[in-house]
Order: sequence, then structure tokens, then C-alpha cells
Amino acid sequence: MSDVVEVEGLSAVIGEILDEYSEEVQEKTAEASKKAAAYTIRMLKATSPRKSGDYAGGWKQKSYRGGLRLVYNDKKPQLTYLLNNGHVVRNGVGTYRYWTGDGHITKAEAAGNAKFVEEVKKLL
Repeated sequence: MSDVVEVEGLSAVIGEILDEYSEEVQEKTAEASKKAAAYTIRMLKATSPRKSGDYAGGWKQKSYRGGLRLVYNDKKPQLTYLLNNGHVVRNGVGTYRYWTGDGHITKAEAAGNAKFVEEVKKLL
């Protein structure tokens, strides 16, 4: 590509430059997403409640087109809402009490989002 561009070809040159930049941004964003998801999983495995260990060890990530990542619990997905937000528990004598959630998913999500923004700023 030459340094001098005719007015008629200016839009084509600008389009090529923007396409290259768009691809670069998409690659860097996918890389940042992968790092942030791995960080979130490490944090969830460390802070998840442990009774049998299945729940804490069940965190995984799934990749989608465009570089997006989903962090989910593969082994005990039904417990994520209950352990994060709390729920009513029946005691042995027919009475009930409320088990307060610890918010471990909410905290890990916030930390993962901050890590993603930090990685994108660093890579771009």
C-alpha cells in the first residue's frame, strides 16, 4: 500500500484499516475473556462451600463464537442459586430456618469482570 491515496480510493483504504483493527480487537478480546474466565474459575473453586467437594470442583468454562466465555458449574448446577443467595432449610423436627448465602458467585463475577476490563486495557 502506498503512502499517497487518491480521494476515490480513500473509503476502500479506510475500510481495510478498520477491518484489520476489528480482527485484532476481536482476537485480543477473546484472549482477555479466556484469562478472565480462568481467573473466575480459580476464585470460585477457592471460595465455594465444601461439603462433599463436588460443587467446588465442578466449575468449568464454555467457549462461544466471538470469543465469549461462560463459567458454569457442571457437577451441581442446581445448587448455584441456593448457595449463593440462601434458602429455607427444614430442620429434623418439622421447623424451618433460613440458611444465608455467602454470595461467592456474585463476588467472583465482579472480580472476573474487573479482570476482563484490566486485560482488555492491557492488551489494547
